[in-house]
Amino acid sequence: MIIRYSTPYHNFVLPFLIDEIEVIELIYSQGGINLINKKSSDESSGIIISDLGDYIDNASMGHEGYIKDLIDKSEGMEKSSLLRVHLTQEETALFTFHKAARKNIAIIEIRVKDKNNNVFVSFPIQVRIFGGTQEGVL
Repeated sequence: MIIRYSTPYHNFVLPFLIDEIEVIELIYSQGGINLINKKSSDESSGIIISDLGDYIDNASMGHEGYIKDLIDKSEGMEKSSLLRVHLTQEETALFTFHKAARKNIAIIEIRVKDKNNNVFVSFPIQVRIFGGTQEGVL
């Protein structure tokens, strides 16, 4: 879900260990136009990668339900990483909210290049775009 002018985190479980990953790229698009391109090699990208096991072991209070969901969904994925992506208000403002609900879909694509120069591309991930009652950066 993307609410315009918000600062959401998107979380993905990847079937790679951190030390196998060379670079991760995320592309957010709407209507066939790429709006946001983030690379893990850019320190200001808002991308955080951690071993899934470490994240589960070190979860802070209040994340129990979220952690349980991750454990349930990642069963058998011991060699996995958690990819967290943070979007800024300015980035979410790039999406357009249409009166026609069918147009309020963004596509996320995750590209991973491993240390052996193999590149893996996710299937398109659809997320819904919502407009807020107040436009503008807070």
